[in-house]
Amino acid sequence: MEEQGWYEARVAKLEAEKVDLLALLARGVELMETTAVLGEVHGELIRARAKFPEKQSSAHEGWAVLMEEVDELWDEVKGKHPERRARMRAEAIQIAAMAVRFIEEVCGTDYGVTHES
Repeated sequence: MEEQGWYEARVAKLEAEKVDLLALLARGVELMETTAVLGEVHGELIRARAKFPEKQSSAHEGWAVLMEEVDELWDEVKGKHPERRARMRAEAIQIAAMAVRFIEEVCGTDYGVTHES
């Protein structure tokens, strides 16, 4: 009788570990996808800095750049282009890159301390 209790406990533990492993694998896939997207954002940030090397001179300028990108995304959202999803993704990547640029150039990189422009 005691042996069967041990077996059931072991099976229950293995089932729990299987669930934990599946959750871990799912999290790993999610992290890989996020890492890929962040890589695209980084690439866009490098491209934008090469094309527009001047730093954003004020919070208002940074905000205007972000709003321009958001407007471009909105145009794609409303559009009917056959490659709509790819075009929306490209605009969203640009927004993320410009948000990073805003954080670095307008807010500063001293983590938690902001600078007024």
